[in-house]
Amino acid sequence: MEREEKARSGAGRLDLPNLGKIVVEQLRAAGIDTPDELRRLGSVAAAVRLTEFGVDVCASKLAALEGAIRGVRWHSIPTAERVVLSREFEISGAERSEAQMSSRTKVGG
Repeated sequence: MEREEKARSGAGRLDLPNLGKIVVEQLRAAGIDTPDELRRLGSVAAAVRLTEFGVDVCASKLAALEGAIRGVRWHSIPTAERVVLSREFEISGAERSEAQMSSRTKVGG
């Protein structure tokens, strides 16, 4: 019931800067349905979740997610901050890959 009310009122909808129809659909498919959920996760964790659902995430999409959280166009995020986000995303991806490899080795070993 609460979710229906949010949908009708527009509250909770992913109507944020940088998020077009396709990105919103991708976020929803990954279980991220509201601005609060996106903010709670943060841009890097949201990007990681998108990749887990088969979505390619480039530096621009990562910056778009961060801009959506901040309520600004991604171009206004300083380059140095975008570089830090990209590095964090790369590290998260490497850690995820290592964990997957480790769990496969344990299962097969």
